[in-house]
Amino acid sequence: MRHLDRIAGALALLLVLAIFGWWWHERVAPHEGPRFASARFAEVTPPLSPLGPGEERWLVTVNPGCPHCSERLAHLARVLSARSGGGPVPRLAVLVVDWPQRPQRGAYAALAPGGVWWDSARVWRRSWRHGEYGEVLVFAHDGALLRTHSPTFEPDTIAAR
Repeated sequence: MRHLDRIAGALALLLVLAIFGWWWHERVAPHEGPRFASARFAEVTPPLSPLGPGEERWLVTVNPGCPHCSERLAHLARVLSARSGGGPVPRLAVLVVDWPQRPQRGAYAALAPGGVWWDSARVWRRSWRHGEYGEVLVFAHDGALLRTHSPTFEPDTIAAR
């Protein structure tokens, strides 16, 4: 009986050490910060026009199997299209993530004048280490990440930038 207790204790200790090792590796392993470069993704629908200096691209992560994602995208599109106030309106774009096949051309195009891309290489999850559907990554015209918003933020509560 004592022998089984020791084995069970050793297995529990190994499990704890393995979980800690995995956690530590995830924290210290190098990863790149988000930077938008359209060449890293498969273009589904091109942007209506190029992004100019001072303009922002609001890249919304969407999984076609997630109904919440489509609702969120539609809400953002309505809010941004109704925005007025003199400043430039952010260009809404879509990054289709965690989806096995290329979306059909024109998918989400009506809601995303900033373009639609498919993350076939899983850059968003593996390289950028993001994983929350519906998050909004805000990029400058040169591709630099300006800020990230959670899927629950309300764009109508922030001033146009």
